[in-house]
Amino acid sequence: TRRGELVHFNIPQEHFEQIRIYNHPDISATKGPIYALYNQDTSLWIGTPHGLIELNKQTREQTIFTVRDGLCDNYIKSLTSDPSRNLWIGTGNGLSMFHTRGRYFEHFLMPNDVHRSTFSRKATAVGSNGSIYFGTSDGILFFNPSDMADSPIPPLTIQVKTPEFRADKESKPDTEVGKPL
Repeated sequence: TRRGELVHFNIPQEHFEQIRIYNHPDISATKGPIYALYNQDTSLWIGTPHGLIELNKQTREQTIFTVRDGLCDNYIKSLTSDPSRNLWIGTGNGLSMFHTRGRYFEHFLMPNDVHRSTFSRKATAVGSNGSIYFGTSDGILFFNPSDMADSPIPPLTIQVKTPEFRADKESKPDTEVGKPL
């Protein structure tokens, strides 16, 4: 919600519970919206304008990660996970990966032509082959994390599809790569 709260329905007890997200000493009293959620095992990952919050679903304990902890930007716009259970984070200033087992961040360089792209809120998907897709202001950013294991500069690929429509009935939309939407 815009007030920084989640509402959880407790099935066994058949009632709703309110969970305050910004109940953490590292976040000011200013509340903000929740832009992204990702459910993983015993954690609920929450993307906010103030950082990444890990909510332990059993204890309700919250851990916040910010730029002080290695995140490339506090403004979290999108979240997803790869088959190795690493958390991929689209921020206001680039792409980060959080190694959930080792508890550290890694950052990835964007190709020059998408350097100024911004991630869209809640726009992520994982393909059946493990590829991760992020919606950006310039199109779709996609990559396969398994291709990035030993590469110092990961092979991120931006593909932008722009349909061109014509008035004649026989024309079909063209797909162009590298053109802004």
